[in-house]
Amino acid sequence: MLLLLFSKGYFLVTGYALYILLTRFLGPELFGVYGIVIGLVSMIGTVLLGGSNQAVSKYIAGQEASAENIKHKALQLQAALGSAVFILFWALSKPIAGLFDDPSLAVYFRLASPIILFNSFYGVYLGYLNGLKDFRRQAGLEVIYASAKILLMVLLVSLGYSLEGALGGFVLATMAIVGFCVLRIGRSAQEAAPPLTKIAMFQVWIMIYTLLINLMLNIDLFWIKAIMNPATANFQAGLYNAALTIARIPYFVVLPLSAVIFPAVSASVFRRDAAETRYYIAKSLKSSIAFLSLGVALIATNAKALIELLYTQRFSLGSEALAIVSFGTMFYSLITVATTIIAGAGFPRPAILILGASLAGDCLLNGWLIPRRALVGAALANSISMGMGAALCMVYLKKKFGAFVSFAALSKLTIPFLPTVGISLFWRAEGILLLIKITSLTLLYFALLLALKEIQLRPQLPFITVRDDGR
Repeated sequence: MLLLLFSKGYFLVTGYALYILLTRFLGPELFGVYGIVIGLVSMIGTVLLGGSNQAVSKYIAGQEASAENIKHKALQLQAALGSAVFILFWALSKPIAGLFDDPSLAVYFRLASPIILFNSFYGVYLGYLNGLKDFRRQAGLEVIYASAKILLMVLLVSLGYSLEGALGGFVLATMAIVGFCVLRIGRSAQEAAPPLTKIAMFQVWIMIYTLLINLMLNIDLFWIKAIMNPATANFQAGLYNAALTIARIPYFVVLPLSAVIFPAVSASVFRRDAAETRYYIAKSLKSSIAFLSLGVALIATNAKALIELLYTQRFSLGSEALAIVSFGTMFYSLITVATTIIAGAGFPRPAILILGASLAGDCLLNGWLIPRRALVGAALANSISMGMGAALCMVYLKKKFGAFVSFAALSKLTIPFLPTVGISLFWRAEGILLLIKITSLTLLYFALLLALKEIQLRPQLPFITVRDDGR
C-alpha cells in the first residue's frame, strides 16, 4: 500500500512538473489549447480506464483463480468498446471542435485521440494487478507511465514540436505503457471467468460515475473556450487552466482517502454495522475538511504569488479566478469523498443524481456568469454549484446513515484556520520565500490541530479524531 501511495505521489509531482514546463514552452494561448484538447480526450479516456480498472479489480479480487481469463475477457470488451469510442471521437472531431467555436481544434483532437483507445486497455492491466493485490507491480507500472509521459512530452516540445509535440508525446507514452503491459504482465489461464455481460454491466455504472466526476472537473474550462470571444478564448482558457491546476492540489492530496474509505464503508454496510458506518463517514469527512481548509487558506491568500512562481507573470491575470475557484475545488473534493461513500454503501444512483444536479447547476451558472465576469464568472459558477452539491451530499448522508460532522467539530477546525489565513494575508512573500511561508504556515496549522488533540501521533487513515456523535 505504501508503494501505491508513493506511485500516486510520484504521478502528482511529475504531472505538476510537466505543467510548469509546458507553460514556459507553450505560453498562455497554446497552453489553453492543450488544456482543452487533453481535458476532453483524457476525460473520455479516464472514463474507459476507470470503468475497466474497477470492474476487473472487483471480479479478480473475488476469483483470483480466474484472473487471466477475466483479463482476457476484459481486453476483448475494451477492444470493442474502446475502438468504438475512439472511432466515433475521430469521426466527430470537426463537429466537436465546432462546439468550441474553433475548427482548428479538430486536428489536435485527432492527434490526441489514440489516448482514448490505449487508456481503455491500460485500465484492464491496472485492475488485473490491483485485483491480485500485486501492489508492487501496480505501483511500478504507474511510475513507468508517469516517467515516460514527462520524458517524451518534454523531449518533443524542447525539440521544437510545440503543441503537436506535447500531444504526440502523451500518445506515445500511453502506447508504450500498453505495449509494456502486453509483454510483461500475465499468467497462464485457469478457471472460467464471469460472463462478459456481467463485467460490462458493472463497468457501465462506474463509467457513468467517472464521466460525471470528470465533467465537473473540466466543464468551466470548456465553457470558457466555447462562449468567450474566439480571438481571446485560447488565452483566457490558458489562464484558467493554469489556475485550475493549482486549485486542484488539495483535491489530489485528499483523493487517496476515497480509495481507503470505499472498502471500509462497503464492509461495514455489508455487516449492517450502522455505528461503524457512521464513524467512518464522520471521520473521513472531518479529515477531508481539515486538509481542504488548509489548502484554501494557503491558495486563496497567495493566488498571484503562486501563479507567478509556478507559471511566470504571463499567467498572473488568472489570480483572482484562482482565489475564488479554490473554494469550488474544496467543495468538489468533498463531493468526491461523499459520493464515493454513498456508492460504496451500495447506492450508486443517488450518487449519480447528486453529481448530475451539481453539473447541471454549474452549466447554467457558467452560461450566465462567464459573459458577464469572464474567468471570475467561471470561478464563481464552480464554487456556487459545487457548494450546493456538497450540501446535498451532507443532507443525504445525514438522512440515510445518520452520519454528520457536528457544528461544534467544524467550529473547532476554525481555530487553526483563522490564524493561518490572518498570518498569510499579513505576511507577503514571493519566489522562494513563498515556499518558506507556505511550509511555515502548514506546520503551524498542524501544530494547532495537534494541540487541540484533533490529530494523532500514530494515526490510522483517516487521521483526524472523531467521536461517535460526529465530533
